[in-house]
Amino acid sequence: MPNLSLRDVPDEYQQIKEIAERERRSINQQILVLLERSVQQQKQPKAEVLERIDRRSASARIFYSGVPDYFAESLQFGASF
Repeated sequence: MPNLSLRDVPDEYQQIKEIAERERRSINQQILVLLERSVQQQKQPKAEVLERIDRRSASARIFYSGVPDYFAESLQFGASF
């Protein structure tokens, strides 16, 4: 497997380090996971991505349709009960 060296690492390094700790990975492993996800995301056809967004949106509408309006609005803004 090829090696890769990075120079001038951006400020996001600290965020990557925090994510790695939370996920119990080394920083190197976390960077590889993020790189792999990014490449996979670029490979997905835009239509597939839009379809997935539509499915999630529809499931959210179903969820919120059974909740009284004042709770639904609060849930959308991150409130917890």
